[in-house]
Amino acid sequence: MSFIRNKLVSDAINNAYLLIDYDKNEEGQYESIKQTILSDESLSHDEKLEAINIIRIGLTRLDLILLSTINMDQ
Repeated sequence: MSFIRNKLVSDAINNAYLLIDYDKNEEGQYESIKQTILSDESLSHDEKLEAINIIRIGLTRLDLILLSTINMDQ
């Protein structure tokens, strides 16, 4: 098991979000964030996977919140 530098992972995620192209759809934005993280040479392979998992889980939760909000309005 490798050591994951949480601060570095957090900084990489924040940096990737700063570089989002808002002209793309959600899937395109996710891919852009993912590619930014994968191209970050300061992260190890495990740290890149951790960052991508954090983003994926966050987006899944956001989708669930949005769906529940839409269902409550109906």
